[in-house]
Amino acid sequence: MMKKLLHAILLAGTAAGWAANNPVLRQENDYFCRAVSSFEEKGSLEEWRRCGALPLFLAEERNRMIPDWEGPLDVEVTVYLLHDARFLYFGALVRDRHPSRQASPEALYRGDGFQLAFDPLDDTILPGYDANDIELGFGLLQNGTPAAYCWRGGEALKTGLLPEIRLKVTPVGSDSLLYEAAIPWSCLAPFLPSQRNKFGFNVLYNSARDGKRRGWLHWTPGVGEEKLAFLFRNVRLVSAQEGTAEAAINTDRSQYSSGDPALISLYLPTEKEGAGQVRFSVCRNDREIWNETVRFQAQPGGTIFRWPYQIGRLRGDGLQVTANAVWPEGRATLHTELLNLSPSVLKQQAAAIADRATSFRKALDMARNAGIAVDYPLTALAVCDVTLKYRLRDLEKPELLNEYALLPKIRRQFQQLNSMLDRAEQELRELKAGTRKAQPIPTPAMRNLTIRDGAFYSGDTEVLLIGPLGWWEPFDDLKSLAELGFNLFSSTLIAQSVTPSPEKVRLSDARRIDHGIREAARYNLAFDFLISPHPLPPGWLKEHPEMSQYPSGGWIGSSLYHAATRTMIETMWKHLLPEVRNNPNLIALDLVNEWSFADGVREIHPAMLAKFQTEMRNRYGTIEEANRHWGTDCKDFTAIDPLKLKESSPGFRYDFESFRNREGLENLRFLRDTARKYAPNVPLHVKTIAITDLEPGRYLPVGVQREERGEITDFAGSDCAGIMELDYFRSMVPGKPAADTEFHVSINTTPHEIAADAWSAMLHGESLREYYAWTGRYSAELMAAGALLHIPESLEALGRTALDLRRLASEVIAFQREIPQAEIALLYSPTSMYTVPDYPAKLRKSYTALSHLDLPVRFLSERQLVSGRTDRVKLLILAGANRLESATAKALAAFAARGGTILTEPDSRFTDPYGEPLAGFPVKRGKLSAPELDREIADLQLQRPVRSNSATRSVELRSVRRDRTLLFYAINYGSSADFQPLLNGKMLKEATELISGKPVRFPIRLPQRKTMLFEVKL
Repeated sequence: MMKKLLHAILLAGTAAGWAANNPVLRQENDYFCRAVSSFEEKGSLEEWRRCGALPLFLAEERNRMIPDWEGPLDVEVTVYLLHDARFLYFGALVRDRHPSRQASPEALYRGDGFQLAFDPLDDTILPGYDANDIELGFGLLQNGTPAAYCWRGGEALKTGLLPEIRLKVTPVGSDSLLYEAAIPWSCLAPFLPSQRNKFGFNVLYNSARDGKRRGWLHWTPGVGEEKLAFLFRNVRLVSAQEGTAEAAINTDRSQYSSGDPALISLYLPTEKEGAGQVRFSVCRNDREIWNETVRFQAQPGGTIFRWPYQIGRLRGDGLQVTANAVWPEGRATLHTELLNLSPSVLKQQAAAIADRATSFRKALDMARNAGIAVDYPLTALAVCDVTLKYRLRDLEKPELLNEYALLPKIRRQFQQLNSMLDRAEQELRELKAGTRKAQPIPTPAMRNLTIRDGAFYSGDTEVLLIGPLGWWEPFDDLKSLAELGFNLFSSTLIAQSVTPSPEKVRLSDARRIDHGIREAARYNLAFDFLISPHPLPPGWLKEHPEMSQYPSGGWIGSSLYHAATRTMIETMWKHLLPEVRNNPNLIALDLVNEWSFADGVREIHPAMLAKFQTEMRNRYGTIEEANRHWGTDCKDFTAIDPLKLKESSPGFRYDFESFRNREGLENLRFLRDTARKYAPNVPLHVKTIAITDLEPGRYLPVGVQREERGEITDFAGSDCAGIMELDYFRSMVPGKPAADTEFHVSINTTPHEIAADAWSAMLHGESLREYYAWTGRYSAELMAAGALLHIPESLEALGRTALDLRRLASEVIAFQREIPQAEIALLYSPTSMYTVPDYPAKLRKSYTALSHLDLPVRFLSERQLVSGRTDRVKLLILAGANRLESATAKALAAFAARGGTILTEPDSRFTDPYGEPLAGFPVKRGKLSAPELDREIADLQLQRPVRSNSATRSVELRSVRRDRTLLFYAINYGSSADFQPLLNGKMLKEATELISGKPVRFPIRLPQRKTMLFEVKL
């Protein structure tokens, strides 16, 4: 066989690596960003080579989230960074055969271009972004002009265009562009290169085709899926010659057949000219069948070259390729596979797994008949059943297999199934031998649930609810859902299925849902029904074309100022809900998917505008009085343009957003009352994007305050809630549970991470969680959000965690109830949320500082404060809440008079919503940092019965007394560390760890992000 060097591409070179202290992923080396004395974006790689920039190759499978990737000649990206005293310089050489651009800067991420995310102080340890994290990006617009945009500004930037970034995009060959950007260090505050030499960083290149996002290449997860800054690696600033680089390898396809040509690409971080060579060794089952040595000329800045290999006959799983590369200043050994996969081979593997699963089921049945609790090993069997079912369907779809290169992914899933069965079989042997303690799972009836004191109850038993949303064929998998450990599931029915037009009603799908709910009761599964009236049926739009104007209502997509929209909703629910409402295991109705009152955000309905103008005229009497409050020069109330004035006048924005809140509440009451008319006894909630409550600049603002919408629904629904949002929800509506009815799971979500997320959420107040799951869909965005059925080991981990949570529901709910009873609170001010741009960031920063001080943290709203509902709060923190209602100022004075302490920043100045000084109230001023807050908590002698000995402030610890026991949990968000708890100042010697059921003696080693729940007898 003839093999030859195909071609060499010379590039500039880098140190790609993992940051040093990631709390979830094992991290290795930092990326070394070299210093330059001067740099100019010249549209040429030569400048980057001259300055010694090190390339970051986004070349390996772990970097790729493009399901239909067609090899390195399709999409290939190499990133470069340099720095001087004024700028961070970003460069990237991009090959993308199918360019696609967006029309608007805010939508850049949906076209070709970059997203850059920064953790400036490398201090984010909780899921999500913290107060100083930044996300920005750049690319070419449809008109060919480059644009830079900020989606999240942290403490440095505002959302919007970034004219301060110098940006240049230059064609450098066929299908290739060189991106160059000079980012002022001021854009990355509080990072200062004169004081620090590293920051957290992630980079993502989005690839689109025909206007649709195909997927992305990233350095690490944490941007394209969920926002998880703790997954970022570090960039380290070094001198001009410091640092080394990582090599990379990939193949042009994910699977091969006998006789196929293969193209292997090597990415070598060469820095000097000189001769280099690579010895390729091709093995079958560890036996070498071919080797070849290829020479190449190394160049400064790195060398990429492609090696073609003509495959002969493939047997077994395929071939293993090793490349040993040597160049003047370095060497690397790289490995890859040429997989021999076909649907028939994988079907044979599936049959073998199915046979094994059948035998294991018989063994489980025998153990169960012998009185052994087998709920935990049963989860592995259920995962096998559902995975084999859906992957065998995929294997019958050649076009799908080819488009998304599914065979290696399916092979990997089958490997996971075999590993899971290995573990489950061993677990069963230990249960039978008595060397493992059986942990039976309580099974209270999932019907006629009630809500009391912030929790769901079955009779007098507290329950936590957990399961999938979607699945899209859940009624065919009810047995598997129950065996997976779930006690809940959710699905939906769209408006078109019930009322396709004003004159038509269909009930066949509604009756199918009703039959499925009744079947679910046989498996003791509760059902949460998403009855969202979306999308707008074409028949309704034909009769009422105005419904497409002024879109609002989340996924409804139509303003409720249209009478026809309200009629469509009532028609749908009038016919749908009577079909299902009498099922006792129908425990909730989710009114709208991702609901928001978007009227007045980008467009304003004439009826809404007229109503607002009338309200302002009635309030102020004259336009002169209104102008005095707003600092504007409006000529007449009828000339008011809210969309313009809200951007320039904080006082006007307060009035308009307060009006929007009232109008949105009316909308929500209509939805609630309509559903209640036709299903009077079923609890109601509405799903909203969680983060928008505390960061209204993210996505479309919901428009209605969480506290008020929580008061008119039966529990607090949300989408993708973090622990800060959950503490906030439980504080705003203390007597009602919190729910996340669309939690996203990425293809990159590990078993460890899925368990950690579930425990954190439940301990911070979540009583119901639904995991977004899709079948038969493989787009990048669904693999980033709905991949639960494509990661078997993580699905098993979730099932086992669900069993743990159900078993320990009473203990978990005890911690939930402590949140609204906390002695320390952050003031939540809608007034400041409307009018103080940096309030959301300061609120999040203070919450983060408090999160590892060994006591629960709550939020206290202006409404709660004014009405005297301060409960046990002794310390109230005003973090950036500098514009307040006049009544709030009086309530703060009364709080202080009762002995409460108010802590605020040194330079805080308090005004009313219109900028007028407020009546004074006593405050203590200081930096709202963790050490200072810790001292204040100690001085006030707030209750912290169990303390952590950790000096790193990375351990979250909470405690609660129950009867004659003390419960406490510990979650370590930092590196694995020794843990010695202190009970009332004395070292605690022993406790029972409830999740494992095992006694422990302290000190112990506390793993990263693994929840440990302890019980101590008093």
